[in-house]
Amino acid sequence: MLETNVNDAEYEEILIKFLFVREDVRNAVLPHLTEKIFLQHNNKQIIKEVLSFMNEFKTFPKGGDIRKKLTDEEDIKQFMKIANKNLSDEYTIEYLEKQIEQFFRNRLIMNQLFEYVEFAKISKEYGRLLDKSELPNKEVTQDYLQWYFNQ
Repeated sequence: MLETNVNDAEYEEILIKFLFVREDVRNAVLPHLTEKIFLQHNNKQIIKEVLSFMNEFKTFPKGGDIRKKLTDEEDIKQFMKIANKNLSDEYTIEYLEKQIEQFFRNRLIMNQLFEYVEFAKISKEYGRLLDKSELPNKEVTQDYLQWYFNQ
């Protein structure tokens, strides 16, 4: 169970911080990273710029790269807040890593379940079941249930 005194927005911030400072976490997360993982608008924008940078330059950006790509003042303020966050002063890193791992896994599963709901809505809208090839991949959901940073 995730710690209750840390809210989802804080977990999103910590995950973004880990992406920039922990190569092992970054390497585990990147294959699954989408802006859909993030619910907080500013965090979603930061990740959108990270993914855009990676698509263009084929490498993970430095903090200054993202700072320059962000144009909205609130997004910039949020990114600077994350960049200046000193996690080791606030948390035991090993404990925090486990919490973030579970948070990210839960978000992966949640997003996959949303795809199933969308599939059901579309099927209902068309008045028929869609072709099986259009069904979200259930193996992906099973993989997410067993996903960890250090696989």
